[in-house]
Amino acid sequence: MAKANLHTNFALLKQRTINIIITLSLLCVLAVLFSQGIWIRNSLAIGESNFDYAVNEALKQVVAKMEKQKVYRVFNHHTSNEGFKVDTAKMNVIKSDSIIEIRSISRDTGYNKLTHKTQIVYLDTLSKVRSWEQRIDSIVGDILVDLSVDSLHTAVSLKQQNIDSTIKEALEQNGINTGFECAVKNHSGELLLHSENFDKNAPNIYKTVMSPNSLALHRNELLVQIPQADKNRKMWSSSLRVLIHSAVFVLFIMVTFWLTIRTILKQKKISTIKNDFINNMTHEFKTPIATIGLAADALKETGSEQVVHFASIIKQESLNMNQKVETILQMALLEQQQVKLALRVLNVHTLLEQAQAHFELQLKAKQAIVKTDFAATIPNVLADALHLTNVFANVIDNALKYSEGQPVLHIVTKNQDGQVVISISDEGIGMSKEEQKRVFDKFYRAQSGNIHNTKGFGLGLSYALQIVQLHKGTISLESTKNKGTVVTISLPVIHE
Repeated sequence: MAKANLHTNFALLKQRTINIIITLSLLCVLAVLFSQGIWIRNSLAIGESNFDYAVNEALKQVVAKMEKQKVYRVFNHHTSNEGFKVDTAKMNVIKSDSIIEIRSISRDTGYNKLTHKTQIVYLDTLSKVRSWEQRIDSIVGDILVDLSVDSLHTAVSLKQQNIDSTIKEALEQNGINTGFECAVKNHSGELLLHSENFDKNAPNIYKTVMSPNSLALHRNELLVQIPQADKNRKMWSSSLRVLIHSAVFVLFIMVTFWLTIRTILKQKKISTIKNDFINNMTHEFKTPIATIGLAADALKETGSEQVVHFASIIKQESLNMNQKVETILQMALLEQQQVKLALRVLNVHTLLEQAQAHFELQLKAKQAIVKTDFAATIPNVLADALHLTNVFANVIDNALKYSEGQPVLHIVTKNQDGQVVISISDEGIGMSKEEQKRVFDKFYRAQSGNIHNTKGFGLGLSYALQIVQLHKGTISLESTKNKGTVVTISLPVIHE
């Protein structure tokens, strides 16, 4: 069953409706722009967070490397006179001119106890062994004491050039290829070491504690300053793909919005021009059609029987033509929402008989069989006589057009759920399911049969739909191929 729905038509769009559509569309575009702005801001925030994380990781690597270098430096300082050297590859301590090898030196942090393991081979006397053990104990103690504090001479002994190169290498390893300034600050805020352009009050200063394993109460800090311009450039470059995607998406939305609004306004203009043309055309047709009808009436009164017969045909066809012109005119008025119904209480049975009378000559010519069953006990409705009669006439006209051979029509009424239900059916060629979906569209004509021999504009059911809905009723169509079609109209009853 094809259930009729009121299709949106550009011509039905008043200026107020168009303004509402434009406003809502604009709000949607603004919402998209706002969401894109939030997305970009979040992307930049993530980029900044990643940048900060990378710089802090680089500083940790710098401190770890400097701590390692400090161990080498302190150890060599205390063992330079003893003939020891540091094997940086294996981190073992080796005495260069003897066969003493110190495998490891460790510190028990839990009990603050110093331990060492030694292996002594081929010493001449036990006294030499003990002397070496005592000397090693002294050296290890001095080394661990120096390593446990972050002394001033340790910081200043570092070279600015070495710090710069170490920081640069660590930053590059973490994907940060920007300029920077650096400094070493003690606990009182004094800069022990700094690059030429370092500004301790500048933004974007990253810091980390030097000698994190030191037992000293006050430890020095390594400071790195990244220029804001370099940081911003890095953040924007990391978010470049997101920005491009966002810009393309916003541009697409804006272009779509512009094309949509332009199309609506263009269609509105075209529809207005079309309706003006239809109004002028139909009014121009109505005058000659009325003249033809008057001439036919005059011939019927003065002519012979044969003349009267032909005059009746002329009169009937002029009425049919006038009905079609009126339908076109009313469709134009419906599109402009200018139709004013002259509502009054009417009997649908009377209107059905009047509609059937319009096709008296056609019914006789085709020897059509019309079966009526007016079973509705409450047939009164609040309706416009002209428009509702035209609705019934359009349905009957379609039943005659799409019936091959001798047409058989059934017109039935009944009361159901506070409605008057009118069914007009035929035993014609019917239509497919696909055709039923579009049968209420304006200017649509079913492709069944020879449509060139079936006259019409495809406006009848579209007009019927809108008129029935203005009467607060419903209209539906059910059809079976090669078996016929049933059109059902339901209207609210009026209890007198």
